[in-house]
Amino acid sequence: PRAACPTAEAVGQAARGMIVAGRLPDRRLVPAISALAERTGFPLLADPTSQLRFGPHDRTAVITAYDLIVRAGRTGLAPDLVLRFGDMPTSKALRLWLRRCGCDQIVVDPPGRWNEPSRIAGALVRADPEALIERLLPLLPQARIERSPWLLGWSAAESAAREAIAAHLGGSGSLSEPVLHRALGRAYGDGERALLGSSMPIRDAETFLEGGSRAVTFHANRGANGIDGLVSTGAGIGLGAAEPAWIVIGDLALAHDIGGLALAARVATPLRIVVVDNGGGGIFDFLPQADQIESDRFRRLFTTPSGLDLEPVAAAYGLPYERVSDEAGIAALAERDRVLAHVPIDRGDNVGLHRRIAAAVASATS
Repeated sequence: PRAACPTAEAVGQAARGMIVAGRLPDRRLVPAISALAERTGFPLLADPTSQLRFGPHDRTAVITAYDLIVRAGRTGLAPDLVLRFGDMPTSKALRLWLRRCGCDQIVVDPPGRWNEPSRIAGALVRADPEALIERLLPLLPQARIERSPWLLGWSAAESAAREAIAAHLGGSGSLSEPVLHRALGRAYGDGERALLGSSMPIRDAETFLEGGSRAVTFHANRGANGIDGLVSTGAGIGLGAAEPAWIVIGDLALAHDIGGLALAARVATPLRIVVVDNGGGGIFDFLPQADQIESDRFRRLFTTPSGLDLEPVAAAYGLPYERVSDEAGIAALAERDRVLAHVPIDRGDNVGLHRRIAAAVASATS
């Protein structure tokens, strides 16, 4: 209760407030954070694992393309106050942008957690987020009937960014990693779970996954574990939730936990394992070393392709195998009870594609 009054005072004084929501373990906080965004008129920058991109709640203030928007560096979108809930979002561009903004930041951190790795927050509120918001809302002015110019500016940037992404990817015809995550966003069903693998899957989902009205719960293993144990984690999510689940991982992540397929084969509820086979650690192509080391040596030292033949791997564990090459194939996975879906991706132009999309969004939002 003591934290509610000073937090309300800071929110009331902010002319350009913002809510940033990172990973949250479940959907319990969705109504509370959504209500806070509605009451304050603050844009809500929502990581996929915040659970705020998908669901029947009011998503008017939700911003999903923030990674590309902040890369563009438009000064008129800089906040003077940030309220943060959950882990810090994955986006490095967002973290650096918030540091450069130099705005006040309040991190709502439940007891026993430490969600402030950036060390730039002005205050950490040690409180249950739901209880804090419950006490905070009566202290705030009623929501405006019309959205503020500040929120309208962010909403316009979101719309422009999404239109630029769609225009750039709409006629591609084949599956790239950005196209894959847009297609998966349309395939996830109401009440389903999705584990987003580390490395490129979580980053591309953060950038390209738009959201919708279905209540989809997203999970991720971020941090010290890296890409280890992801198949087992996803299978455990399916077992524990007793709901249809998806595992979206790269080929290296599958190789690091290939034994987890034995557990996956025993999950009774639908489980779709989507293996993004980009021939190793595609994220390393974004490093400066990719242009400084001879290509074969870079492949052996950095990308380290697994070389797995996924069809006999699936057969060895009694899992149906399917090779997917287009968006229609991704959509069809939603009808499968159990499948290991092999999605080969030519990553030769992946870095270039990401850079062209970023340039298109920068032009559209300038």
